[in-house]
Amino acid sequence: MAHIQSLQAAIDRFDPEGFLVDYLTLVTRKASLTLPKSLVKETLLIEWRDCIPSRCGNVTDPFIEKLTDVWIQVVREQGTKLGDTFAEECYNILINRAATAKDHPNDTRESDTPVNDLTEVVSSISDHYQNEKKARKKKPKRSIELVEQAKEACKIHQVEPFLEAILVLAGRTDKALFPATSIPNKIYAKWETVIAAIFKMKADEEFLESLSGIWLNLVTKHGIPTRKSQIKTILIAVRTQQLSAPKVQKKETESAVSKLLRRVSKWFS
Repeated sequence: MAHIQSLQAAIDRFDPEGFLVDYLTLVTRKASLTLPKSLVKETLLIEWRDCIPSRCGNVTDPFIEKLTDVWIQVVREQGTKLGDTFAEECYNILINRAATAKDHPNDTRESDTPVNDLTEVVSSISDHYQNEKKARKKKPKRSIELVEQAKEACKIHQVEPFLEAILVLAGRTDKALFPATSIPNKIYAKWETVIAAIFKMKADEEFLESLSGIWLNLVTKHGIPTRKSQIKTILIAVRTQQLSAPKVQKKETESAVSKLLRRVSKWFS
């Protein structure tokens, strides 16, 4: 589910469309956020900078300008009809735009940011390709192992392993094991129901928010899966993301008691 951190993430990856999707989600959830009132670009540049929460840090001028351009397009498509459903209508327009872009994968989009190191870009593409190959070749676990994987992932707040297990299980059954919607509140509620009904667990709010936010991004990019082949596409995307995630080196920390005991033992050695 959208939150302030997801707004910051969209800014960091220079994704104004993703930012707007999450921002409008928060607005429809009655968060203390406002929307610009002007359609004059020069005024909008100022209004959007004022609207973005201060916790998002220093937002660059190129991002504000791109965000403003996207917003003008969306509001004009909506018809500039202010009302109780204005934010929701703009949200739906953005989702439909993303789905249309997905249907035309050969269309290219100019980069908004300069490429300083071609070698780094080529390396990144190569790494992604290799990770996707590994994701496709990964041997699936037995259903009982997948259930345990999902339950454990839910306990320790690991969204990707949870989604991997759910998607593999969904490919083996006709039961609705995931939210078939792109509406944030319904996504959250459906995941809460699935976890309670299938795994007999009560997931906490933090995990459900992370899970719902990632699921929204997946269905925005790949579409709501209605066929086995579409489920597999999202499964591969989740596995690839797991393989692409930076490995965090966990340092073993020595407790204060252990340190004290070690020092005392030296006194008598």
